[in-house]
Parts: sequence; structure tokens; C-alpha cells
Amino acid sequence: MSKGNRLDAPLADPSRRRPVLEDLQRIWERRDFLLFAAGSDLRTQEVDTVLGNVWQLLNPALQIIVYYVVFGLILGTDRGVGNFLPFLAIGIFGFSYMRKVIMGGARALYKNRGLIHSISAPRAIFPISVMLTEAAAFVFPFMVMLVVSVVTGESISLRWLVMIPIFVLQSMFALGFGFIAARVTFYFRDFENILEFLFRMAFYFSGVLFYVDKFVQNPTARQLADLNPLLDYISLYRWAVMGLPVGRRLLVSAICWSILSPVVGYLWFQRRERDYGRE
Repeated sequence: MSKGNRLDAPLADPSRRRPVLEDLQRIWERRDFLLFAAGSDLRTQEVDTVLGNVWQLLNPALQIIVYYVVFGLILGTDRGVGNFLPFLAIGIFGFSYMRKVIMGGARALYKNRGLIHSISAPRAIFPISVMLTEAAAFVFPFMVMLVVSVVTGESISLRWLVMIPIFVLQSMFALGFGFIAARVTFYFRDFENILEFLFRMAFYFSGVLFYVDKFVQNPTARQLADLNPLLDYISLYRWAVMGLPVGRRLLVSAICWSILSPVVGYLWFQRRERDYGRE
């Protein structure tokens, strides 16, 4: 009788929205796929270029030189910074990493629509895979950043180890916004272009190229600047490498962003999981 009942039971709907814990468990079960996908994406990023993966090191080095000449030597935004070259490198690479994770998250669903139709897995694996790929790629500019710091006179200290938890906090923040961007772009493809414009604007308002304490004198504006997550993580890196001071408000803001962003972003993304994959 029990066997007959099992045969007569209705089939589970594969498109149903699963509970969060079940979804997270299924993501964890596919961790090998996530690592493989991230590694594959990283290997193919420069496969069509003559220099191949050498660009992973050469490109960040060239970026530093160009921005240093334009903003350090010509425009003089180095005011208040004793060692501007590593200051600039940290700002550019830290900002670029967050931008790549969020922009990659925005493209994650429609870029992988073939896989979405062919495999049964939580759709959240695609923004997560983007974050893992960019985290691995960040090793190269991270190395350049540290080399530049040492060559220009920064002393190696135990404080540099704090960059590991800072990187984790930064990655969680970027992943959360990657989830949000993925859902919005799925319904409104033009959002990717809007997001690119917003990042271009944020590049000049997040302390990437200048020391905020020297250029923002209004106390209220300075307090609001500490709530900018793009500035927060860059400032924490600069504290770890160069010893530049950071306030308690900025630290609390960075931690809160790294908690709220992935939780809110994932839950909001998961609410529409049944739609992803529909054309």
C-alpha cells in the first residue's frame, strides 16, 4: 500500500522555489563545479592574446603608470599622501576588483543561459562563480600592488596579514551586489550599461585617486563618505599596507556592508529563481 502511495504521489516541481537552507546546501554540493568553472574562466581570459597570462601582470602595472602620470604628476591629486604610487595602486586595484565582480554578476545569467537550461543547480552558482574567478585573477594585481609598495619604501609588517580578512569582507560585499545586478539585468538588459556609467562616476567619488581627508573638509560630507563601501575597503587596504588612519565609523560601515549585502542580495535574487532560464 505504501509503495502504491509513493507511485501515485505527484512529481516534485523542479521549478519550485526551494527553501533557503536547501538552496545553500545544493550550492555547497556543487562546490567542485564552482571551482572548475572559475578556473576555466580564468584560463580563457587572455587565451587569444600574444602574451597570454603575462597581461595579468603587465596590465595592472601599465594602469599604475598611466594614472600616476596623469593624476599624480599632472593634476596633483597626490596632496596629503607621502607615498602616492602604492596609494594609487591600492585604490585602482581595489576598486577594479569590486567593479568586475558586480559587472560580471550582472552578466552571469544571460551569459550562462545555455548552462541554465542544461543543468539542475541553484542559479546563484553563476554570480558566485564570477566572484571566485575575479578573486583568483586578483592575485596578479595584488602582487604588483605589494611589490610597488615595497619598492617605494613601505615596510613589510604583520599588519599586512589583515589584508586577508579585508579581502573576504570586500568579496562578500561585491557578491551581494552581484546578485542584485544579476536579477535586475535579467529583467532589464539595459541596466548593464547604466551600471557601467555608475561605476565610471563612482571611480571619481570613492577616493580611488585622492586622499579623501585632504579634499573633503566638510564634517557632514566626510561622515557620509565613510558610508561609501567602495571607499571603505580601499581605505582599509591603505591602512594595512601604508598605515593611513581609518575611523571606527568606516570600519563598522565596511563590516555591515559585508554582512547585509550578501544576505539581502542573495535572498532578493533567490525570490525569482524560477524565472531565470525562461526566455
